[in-house]
Amino acid sequence: MIRAALFGAGNIARRGHLEALRQAADLAGQYKVVACCDPVPASLEAIRAELPAARLYGTPEALWAAEAPDAVDICAPPDAHAALIRAAVARGAHVFCEKPLCRTLAEAAALDDLLRSRPLAFMPAHQYHHAPQWRAVVAAVRAGEIGAPRCIDWAVWRREANPGDPRWRPAWRTDPAIAGGGILMDHGAHVLYQLRELLGNPLAVTARHQSLRAERYRVEDTASVIFEYPQAVARLSFTWASSLREIACRFVGTEGEIRVADDRVVLARGGAERELSFARGLSAGSAHAEWFVPLLREFVDRVRRKDASRGPWDEALAVLRTLDACYRSHAEGRTVALPTAREVVA
Repeated sequence: MIRAALFGAGNIARRGHLEALRQAADLAGQYKVVACCDPVPASLEAIRAELPAARLYGTPEALWAAEAPDAVDICAPPDAHAALIRAAVARGAHVFCEKPLCRTLAEAAALDDLLRSRPLAFMPAHQYHHAPQWRAVVAAVRAGEIGAPRCIDWAVWRREANPGDPRWRPAWRTDPAIAGGGILMDHGAHVLYQLRELLGNPLAVTARHQSLRAERYRVEDTASVIFEYPQAVARLSFTWASSLREIACRFVGTEGEIRVADDRVVLARGGAERELSFARGLSAGSAHAEWFVPLLREFVDRVRRKDASRGPWDEALAVLRTLDACYRSHAEGRTVALPTAREVVA
């Protein structure tokens, strides 16, 4: 049995991670949350109602003083990630961590040597990999249904930043000291690892950020990004200033195209179209517990096999490296080149 400690008892912990564990009945005898840490007593009480046997703590220090978990599940906001990852790895605990990996590339880079020196599993909460619509896109592209991808357009429309736990700081996503950035950091991270699965790392990025809401946030509420790849270009747009809540994207290839409209995927080639429909849209809710299920299964499998391969860590680090380039591009008003794989290794 893998004994896990949960850090953070807010919305994503309860509606995402714990709900996924309830759905994954096959993990019941393999993985158990035995302790939870959160600074808000009311949030801990909400966890007590769901996990009556779990031991509850108000600070990480109190939990570490009393517990020696096999693994940690980090659901705290981004400003806590670096310290929690470092403490867990130093104590020999495997790590499952919410995105983004850290607030800044510097915070994550400072952990790199430590992670690579320990035989521990690491898994980022990159649940959009397992969205059924995205799996359909990946399968179609890899099967050659549209030829080689050349141009990608991707838009994410939101009415506002998702509110956090009302018991703590519901507007934490718009506090740069906590979140590290705005919509690009919050939702852009998902799109970056999805694109990386098909296209690898971009060669260069040009980004612009805006504040379009009448009630302004302290972070960008809108972002426009162009990624350049060796044989493709991706144009992305994100906003928290829309009257809609929707995700739409289009992959144009040398022989056809794929169109995604929240709950539909259309594959077009040679004048013929095939449509796939899905019960839930990509924008239906924000937790997507069902997408966490395969992630948790993979994490449990990696822990049981003592699989310390660094593919998941490299993916999370690559996302943050790309986000860093986006923010630098906006700040400096220019296109920013990203390091090649060889330069990253060096």
